[in-house]
Formats: sequence, C-alpha cells, structure tokens
Amino acid sequence: MNYSTLLLSEITSQDVVGGKARGLAVLIAAGFPVPEGFVVSPEATPEEIIAAYRRVGTPRVAVRSSAADEDSSRLSYAGQFETFLNISGEEALLRAVEACRASVLTTRGATYREYPNRAASRMCVIVQRMIESEYAGVAFADSNGEFLVEGVIGLGDRLVSGRARPSVLPEDLHNAVERVARVAVERLGGALDIEWAAEQGRIWLLQARPITAPLQAALPDRFRLWTAANFQEAIPRPLTPISEEVTRHNIHEVFRISFRFSGLPEPDGPIERLVKGRFYMSYSAVASSMSVLPGFQMENLLRMFGDGPELAPFVAYRQGRRLPFLVKLPATMLRYVGWILFAKRRIRDVRESVRAFDESVRSAIACGASDADLLSFLQATPVSMRPVATAMSISSTMANGLLNAMMHLASTHMPEVPSAEVASMARAGEMESLEPSRQLAAFADWLRENPGRADDDPEVEARLGRFLEACGSRCENEAELAKPRWREQPHEVLRLARQMALTPPRPPRPPAPEIPRRAPVHRVLSLYARPARMWQQRRETTRALLAGTAETLRHLLLEIGRRLRTRNILDAPEDIFFLVRDETASLLETPISPALRGTIATRVGRRRELRRRMLDWPPPPRLLAELPDGRLVPFSPDPGSGDILRGFGASPGRVTARARVLLDIGQAKDLQPGEVLVARTTDIGWTLVFRLTSAVVTEIGAPTSHAAIVARELGLPAVVNVDRATERIRTGDELFVDGWAGVVRRNPGPE
Repeated sequence: MNYSTLLLSEITSQDVVGGKARGLAVLIAAGFPVPEGFVVSPEATPEEIIAAYRRVGTPRVAVRSSAADEDSSRLSYAGQFETFLNISGEEALLRAVEACRASVLTTRGATYREYPNRAASRMCVIVQRMIESEYAGVAFADSNGEFLVEGVIGLGDRLVSGRARPSVLPEDLHNAVERVARVAVERLGGALDIEWAAEQGRIWLLQARPITAPLQAALPDRFRLWTAANFQEAIPRPLTPISEEVTRHNIHEVFRISFRFSGLPEPDGPIERLVKGRFYMSYSAVASSMSVLPGFQMENLLRMFGDGPELAPFVAYRQGRRLPFLVKLPATMLRYVGWILFAKRRIRDVRESVRAFDESVRSAIACGASDADLLSFLQATPVSMRPVATAMSISSTMANGLLNAMMHLASTHMPEVPSAEVASMARAGEMESLEPSRQLAAFADWLRENPGRADDDPEVEARLGRFLEACGSRCENEAELAKPRWREQPHEVLRLARQMALTPPRPPRPPAPEIPRRAPVHRVLSLYARPARMWQQRRETTRALLAGTAETLRHLLLEIGRRLRTRNILDAPEDIFFLVRDETASLLETPISPALRGTIATRVGRRRELRRRMLDWPPPPRLLAELPDGRLVPFSPDPGSGDILRGFGASPGRVTARARVLLDIGQAKDLQPGEVLVARTTDIGWTLVFRLTSAVVTEIGAPTSHAAIVARELGLPAVVNVDRATERIRTGDELFVDGWAGVVRRNPGPE
C-alpha cells in the first residue's frame, strides 16, 4: 500500500483500501451523499491517523473494518468484525482503530473468513463522521424491480446485527429511501444491499455492497417462512394501539391453549410478527411444536393454511422431542374426550359468560359507575376473554384437524379429487358466520317484493331492527375496536339490502359434489365429514362470541374516552383507541398536569398519523422468508405467469365473468351482480356482498377461511392465496375461475 491515510473522496481504482471503502468511494463518485471520512492503511502510524482525523474536522466518528474482500459480491462479513460508534477524541480514536484491526484475529472474525488462500491478519479501517440518525436501516434493491426497505429508530446497527426488529417507517422516509435505492441500481448496475441513515431530513448512504442474485434467489436452501394466511384473513389491516394490544394477547392465548391442550411443546420462536403493521404467522414456529405428532408432514400444515406441498422443502423448523408428547398422550386424549362429550354445554357456558360481561359493563355505564369500576372492567378484559379463547382454540383445532385429515386421506388415496371437493363434503350449513348473509338476503327479498317502501316505513325499520338484534355486533375488520359495528351504522346495512334487492334472487345452492365411491376410503371420508361440519359450526360460534366481547370492550373504551374528553385530557373520545391499557389506567388514576396533557395529545396525534400512513402503504407479500440475520424478503414459489394465476382451490366450480377488484368493503357499492369478486382478503363484513358475486378470488385464505366457508355454502367457485391478485387483475378483466384446480385465467377466450 502506498498511502497511510486517504480521504474517501480521493480513493482511486489503484488504491488497495478494502471492499467497504471501495464501495463508499464508488458511491461518492456516482454522486450519492456519503458521510465524510478517511481510510486507514494497516501501516498507518498513530500520528498519521490523528492528522487525518484533524483534517476531516469531525468531533465524533464511527470506526469500521474494510477487509480486502469484505462486502464483495462473493462474501459479506456483516457483524463479524468490530464496529465502534460515537468515538470522540484522539486517544479514543486510536484505541478504536487498534481494536478494529485486532478483531480480524478473533474467533468471530477469523471463523467467518476461513476460506482457502485467505490472509486474515491485516486489513484497512474506515473512519467516518458519525451521523445523528433519526432513523437508520437497510435497503435491498435488484434490477428486477424488487425493493425492500427496513429501518429502526436511531442507529441501524441493531437492525443489521439482528438485535432489533424493523420499525414502521414514516411513509415519506420509506419512499425517499426507495427512490435512492432505485437510482443506485440504475447508476451502479446490479443488485445492491445498502445501509442508510436519515439525519435532519437527508438520506445518507453508509455502505453499498453488491448482490449477485435476486433477493429471493439469495435465500438459503431452507429458511423460516412467514405467512399472512390465518392472521390477515381476520386482521386485514394495521390496528390502533389498543386493538393491536388486545389482538396480540388473543393470538398468544389461542396458540398457548391449543398447544397445551394437545400436549404439544412450546414453539421454538415467536408465532406472530408485525410487518408494516400487519400480522404474520411463522410456519416454522408452528411446525416446531406440531412436529412431535406421529406422522407429522409439513405438507399437511401448509395445506391447513391454503398453501401447496411445493413449499415444504423450503421451510426450516426444529424437530421437537416426541417422547414427552407420547408420555402425556393418555392425559391429552382424556382432555379431548372430555371436551367432545361436553362441548355443547361448555360453549353454552361461554355464551352466558359473554352475555354476563356485556350486561355488567353496560349496567355500570348506565348507572354512572366510578372510574375505578370502569378501570376494573378494562383490566379484567383478558380474563373475560379467556373462556372464549379456550373454546375457539379447541374448536379450531378440531375443525382444522378433521378437515385436514380428510384432504390428506383423499390426496393419498384419490389424488385426482381436488381439495375443494373434499372440503365441500364438510359444508356446515347452519353457521353463525352465514347468519348475516341469510338475514340480509331475506330482507332484500322482502324489499324486492315490496318496492317503494321508504327507509322510515315501520316494517322496514322492524326488519332492519331484527337484523341488527341478531348480527349487530359484527362488522368488517372486527379486531379493530375503533371500527363501528353494524349496530352503529344501520344506514349501511339498509343500503346493501336495497342494492341486493335490485338483483334477481339467488338460485338455490348446488348439491355438494359427489366424491368417487371407493370403499373403504369414501366411508372414512364420510365418517370424518359429520364431526368436521359440527366443529366448523362451533368454531364460527366462538368467533361470533369473540366479536360480542370486542363490541363490549369498544363500548367500555368509548365511555372512558368520553369521560377523559369531558376533563379535556383527550381531544375526542375516539382518541382512546390510540392508547394502550396501562396508559388509559394511568390517565384515570393520577392527576393530569398541563404538560402531561400536551404529551398525551402529541402521542395520540403521532400514532394516528402513523396508522394513517400504514393504511395507505401497499401491503407486504403474503409469504416472507426470513434471512439468517432476521430480515425478511418476499418469497413466491410459483405465482403463475402471464394470464395464468395460481392459488388454492377452496370451493369447487367454474365460472367465466367480469372481474371487480375491491380494495375495501366501502367500494362494494360498485359491485355489479354476477361479477367475480377479487379482494386481498375477506372477513365477516364481506358476507353481505357475496350473494351478488359469481365467484371469489382472494390473495389470502385457507380451506377454513371466511371466503372459503361462505363460498362453499353459497355454491360459489373460490380460489384463495392468489399471489398479488389485486395488482395483476383489473376491474373489467374477463376471468375464468376454476375452483377445482385453484387456477384463475385472464382473458380466457372461447373454450
């Protein structure tokens, strides 16, 4: 090396400065903002290092390694050599440089670079101005147009090292980083892994290393896989803070009860994770717990959530110890037998506890109960929800297990029979999730037969009242406590009934498909079908009970919000949804100073704005693969190509019709009779529009998802888990929907 220290802006192609310094020099030459600094050669003396430090004139610096092939397209030593941040003063700088040089000989660094013909005893060191970052993180960008931006508040080293989960970035910042990443790919060519930091509104690039393969292709052979299925069918959008807190508790409670009740071990990692405010479930964590079951196959777990067997080879999970499970198996079987024998009574008791909790809360509010009384109800909510969570967990386990067993049996012995046909054998008929659709259809039939009735007609009001009495606690996106229930927006229910009344009555549903009668397989399927139907009904009943509890909690929170608004602590009662339970308790229990009032207003305002931005962001892909360092990248094994879109056949049948893409239930007024409903996901709130459609296509779903259950009961073809369906299909496209094969074809042309 023919230099001792060299400014980053002075590096030439002839200088040997290490991979990281070389990458920074390329960024500077391409016109990107890079914090000023210099590179230190292995031969540089302390005096030369101090002279360069004084020349740059930066009081606080970051000291990082720059090995010969570090951050090259072949090797990345992220986190393997020491990095020192917030170094201030000449003596501290010299110590940091020496420690950084010495880290090349530590076990961590040396092991990482044990490759043939690699000298590992010397390397360069980079000294750069320390960025006072409000946010920092990483951006992955490739020439195929794939971009992934992640960040955290403050310094980005916690994210890069995997010690912190990504935070939700402000929308303008996310977009700014993505723009910089796009320009970097255009100017530098190829795929890049970029570290960035935001300081006073400016984006600084801290390094950029090349990636030789697309993001998905860079994955290891097996990895932890996350799915939006299951969670986002019930929780389709980012939630307010209190709703997120309650939902996360319910998720943990349902899985905890399910695993313990079944005698399964604790999973080897978190079950859920938030990505851009949306819940994802870990296939790997669930598999680590279920793997102790005799005969466990990853394919069966994937099928349960609407994914195909082609994903199985990619999913990494830890095999659980089977012996403890087998030892506990007799006790587990007794628990199941007890629940099965007394399930009706247990669910009746749960219904009674939900009713009692609701009556107690409403009575307390009507009687002007004290703040302490209301707070006791709020703090008791997790306990009040536990019986519902228990019943829902066990009912879901039974329903999913029986249906999955049917599909596994059919796929093994009758592979020519589609899963959708097998699932239709377990059509449950009378279910609480179908009650809104049935009642609204009856209301619409009456309106059709009695045209000209005004909204204030006594009979119209009476029929609307009966609907709200039976179904008023339900709504779209029920997990969101800030969302008004149907009981609070009767005009919307009436509008949908009138819209439905303009269409001809729906013909009776077709009979369930006939499965080839192959004894003894058909007899076994029939044996499974009856209890599968029964447990589906019970699971939907417990979901309705959970919705009733959520309505009670919403009522309680709004009353607390009104009291805090009266005391000028909140600007509006609805602000209560942007506080978590402990914060609300603190406001009720302690005197509020003007300073604290201002703090609360600022906190609520920021959270409200953050949620607004999250709602506007495009949702992440349905499947995400977790890299070894904890970062997530999109994963799509076979989304189909061109006009062929592949998914999971959830309800049998074939239809050719025009597409209607709906991104929100509020757009349902545009839905025309007979169109194919294309949505990201559907929940109970969409039930009211299913009778207007000829088929259903969703990006998220499963054999027991809302779209699948309702479509089967109404005889609608349905394909779920269609990758990016709402992006790849446009309103007006002619679609051929094949619910048997799980395929959607655009512009099918004449058969």
